[in-house]
Amino acid sequence: INARVRGASSSAQDLVHKMVSVANVEASQNPTVALKRGLVFKWTGALVNGIEDHSLLTPYLSTLVGPLHREVKNDQGPVYELASEVVNFLRTKLGNEVLSAALIAAEKSRTVKKIKRKREAALSAIANPETQTKKKVKMNLAKREKKKEKYKMLKAKQYKTL
Repeated sequence: INARVRGASSSAQDLVHKMVSVANVEASQNPTVALKRGLVFKWTGALVNGIEDHSLLTPYLSTLVGPLHREVKNDQGPVYELASEVVNFLRTKLGNEVLSAALIAAEKSRTVKKIKRKREAALSAIANPETQTKKKVKMNLAKREKKKEKYKMLKAKQYKTL
């Protein structure tokens, strides 16, 4: 593994980004299923365990801990326990300072992206008020439909118990 990481840093970087994107896509599109995220977390632990020279991981560490940080911060998801186990394993292997720096970098990156999305949404609302109005109407209709569905479900449950 060490020779492959040293000799082909761009392919190692591509592999790390691909694995992280697999975890991110699953978390955003299907958050209740955690198969791929669990595999990515196990892969991360195996990668850190397999490489003796941990200085080779430092360029990729902030990218690797992004999905782990999200799951540990969530503290309810289907892979929370596995994510916290992997974080503790990384802490013992890499050291508290190195891992803390990577987690802080991941949090900062996430916060910057979130602020950027909010700013872009606000600017698009100002630039295109018609589109924003349509979006709000659509959201309110969806809320109304969801309330109706919930009411029907509650009513059906109530009749079943009688």
